Amino acid sequence: MHGSFDLYAVELETFLRRVNVWSGIEDPIGARSSTSDTQFAMMDNIARGAILHGVPTADAELIGHEMNAHEMWTRFGNMQTKREYANYIFARQQLYANKYTHERNMNDWLREM
Repeated sequence: MHGSFDLYAVELETFLRRVNVWSGIEDPIGARSSTSDTQFAMMDNIARGAILHGVPTADAELIGHEMNAHEMWTRFGNMQTKREYANYIFARQQLYANKYTHERNMNDWLREM
């Protein structure tokens, strides 16, 4: 995954819509009922491969055991949302902790920010 989770989500959805398998992630119950078991398994396999191909290895190891592409994508999305929020909280704490004082060089202080 290069860039943000939001960018990856759009890229993945665009690709999977192009190959007509996004419905397996968006609505797996509807997709399963409107296709044969073999066709749904193929759609799910393509979607799982696309998801795993685009995520970092450490994340792929955490989501790879999920039963289907929908569960895999949901878990990865939840992980990314929590991670981005935690990064935001950490950055905010550092911003508030890094106070400027007259004893410090302004350029050094700005570089730390």
